[in-house]
Amino acid sequence: MSVPVPSIPGPSALARSQSSGDAAVNEVKRPKSPDEGASWFSKLLFIWHTPLMELGNQRPLEDMDLPKLRETLDSDNLHNLFTENWNNEKKVNSQDPHLPRALFHCLYWPFMLSSILKLCSDTMNFFMPVQLEWLVDYIASVNSNDPQPRLNGWLYALSLLLSPLLATLFINSYFRITL
Repeated sequence: MSVPVPSIPGPSALARSQSSGDAAVNEVKRPKSPDEGASWFSKLLFIWHTPLMELGNQRPLEDMDLPKLRETLDSDNLHNLFTENWNNEKKVNSQDPHLPRALFHCLYWPFMLSSILKLCSDTMNFFMPVQLEWLVDYIASVNSNDPQPRLNGWLYALSLLLSPLLATLFINSYFRITL
């Protein structure tokens, strides 16, 4: 199904065209996003949010307290990316351009990577009860005639320790991409 998309100005052009009273609101000097300069560890565990949370705990947050978005999430960049993909779609399918295909080309890699991370996290969470069953079976076999090797018990216990840790790292990475 073809969806006509009108040519629309980017977000910056819309902000500039507003009245002077509203334009002052759009020109708030926001601090740089702490996400951009954060280490991978801080990004993975969302530690870079801590100063904003502490400020919000001390007093109600105001508009100027909120940092800028990451450059990849900035509305101008997303608008330019979409416009480029939409123009390519119109060139390739001049008779019947498809909006979903243009959006797919804009968001393919973040969507695929986040899907893989979510699948890994869900797999680890699903696997934990199975690992617990293995550990219980190992403990039950200790007093039997055919005990399992001690190494199996250590591996089952280690896997029970690492599975939630890995699941948390996967889901935090997933949220990092999707938010």
